[in-house]
Amino acid sequence: MGLAQIVEGITQAFDRHSKDARIVLLHSSSRYRSVLLSHLLSDERRNIFYYAMGSEDTDIRSFLSGFIHEVAEKVPSFGASVNHVGFEDSANIEALLEALQEDLELLTDEPFMIFLDEFDRADIGDDLQRLLERLPDYMPKRCKLVLNGRNLPRFPWLALIARGKAIMLRDAELISNNFYGMQTHENAALRVRALGPGMVMTDANEVGGWEGHLPRLLLFFALERPFVTRSEICQAFWPNLNSDQAVNVFHVTKRRLHKALEDLGMDVLVHESGYYRVNPNLSVNYDMIDFVACLMQGRLAETQQDRLKAYQRA
Repeated sequence: MGLAQIVEGITQAFDRHSKDARIVLLHSSSRYRSVLLSHLLSDERRNIFYYAMGSEDTDIRSFLSGFIHEVAEKVPSFGASVNHVGFEDSANIEALLEALQEDLELLTDEPFMIFLDEFDRADIGDDLQRLLERLPDYMPKRCKLVLNGRNLPRFPWLALIARGKAIMLRDAELISNNFYGMQTHENAALRVRALGPGMVMTDANEVGGWEGHLPRLLLFFALERPFVTRSEICQAFWPNLNSDQAVNVFHVTKRRLHKALEDLGMDVLVHESGYYRVNPNLSVNYDMIDFVACLMQGRLAETQQDRLKAYQRA
């Protein structure tokens, strides 16, 4: 099969799978991401507003300034509402999102895509991360957000996929399981059951020495995203504490988490390149991943019987 046929097949899969999604991730393990992008951009029938992220796109001001400038090259009136609100108070994400919603609504009456390329080049700050995560809820229904990069963005993909808002594509393949690449068999060293009361097991024994509920909740929180920053953890758990206090409580909670799971022989939460993540060397079985996989199987089922079986497994 020639390259042209391969790319055409991937394009058809892209259109088919992304039909109802608000966010489409071109997975970093895809072999033909760049070729697909070039093919989509060359198709004059598609309305694509392309923006290549740069190393300077770390906060809301930098990103919106660059993005608006790029889109305004095609549609000069774009950005009027956002510019009226201004970037002085970037903490007011709600106002910026509402203004961006107005600008996107006037962009075109046809279906269109916002394509954020080279997403991994920017060390995205927490304020911009919050804006990007909430952006799909403010986009017109005829709009999709497509992300492309060499790493997995730190979006809450499990929740987004479960709600039918996002998909991950590996070329023509719709990724329907093991979304973060960490899920292993049921006999994994660490087995987490978040559905129900919430259980954590090692060697078939339920872990009990948590020294409070926060260490266990910290583990659940870390499992929901591929990566997370310390400030995101502190904001989620201790929003009313100042930064120093929250960081101190975080480190105490993290030590208690590692102590509770010391039988694993390694720290369950590791720090890499400014982010925290579940230790990639640890074999993990997380029931939420299987739950979301069953939801996807039900959505993709061709018969009512297969759909019911998938939902019953979920």
